[in-house]
Amino acid sequence: MVEGDETRGEVRVTAPDAHSTRLLGAIDFLLSALGLSMSVIDGLAVTIGPGSFTGLRVGIATAQGLSLGSSRPVAGIPTLDALAHRIRGAAPRLVALMDAYRDGITVGTYDRDARQIEEPRLMRPDELLASLPAGAAFIGEPASRYRTQIAQARPDALFSRARPLSRGQRGPAGHAGVGGRGGSHGRRAASLVPARAAHRPCSKVETRR
Repeated sequence: MVEGDETRGEVRVTAPDAHSTRLLGAIDFLLSALGLSMSVIDGLAVTIGPGSFTGLRVGIATAQGLSLGSSRPVAGIPTLDALAHRIRGAAPRLVALMDAYRDGITVGTYDRDARQIEEPRLMRPDELLASLPAGAAFIGEPASRYRTQIAQARPDALFSRARPLSRGQRGPAGHAGVGGRGGSHGRRAASLVPARAAHRPCSKVETRR
């Protein structure tokens, strides 16, 4: 739930293969915790991939259903774009990473303002580590998993403190977001730490009144 540039609340659901039964409940919990209803929501946003087929299908169908039921607009946002947006301004080059099938990694490269530089690429871990840009900020589960190797190759790398998805998830499946009155669909930037600093995960559920 975002209002302006502030994230008012967030619920993370990482249980495998349970998005269809948990997503609507999570959205209802979030609205209730903030004392809000769909009537005060300006619009909705949902990630449209890359990601698991089932998770994306559930997330998009949920967003479409909420949009039709509430007469609110819905925006589809590429998942890598959403990740890059969280660290915009952090470095001259932003790299958003997501797990793909068969141990591949989907790589999105962006400029400082989170504008896409090139089309996303599917790479093997060794290909990624051999082509790391200098002075970049990284976000995503693979960035956390290969942090040591990235730091060895690029000591000037920055890493997001945002809690990564569990390794079993193939991308932010089933993510649907809502925007409050006067708000935008963006999210506040995630905090970053240097390559050799300790990782500090955030809590699973957070709400702000």
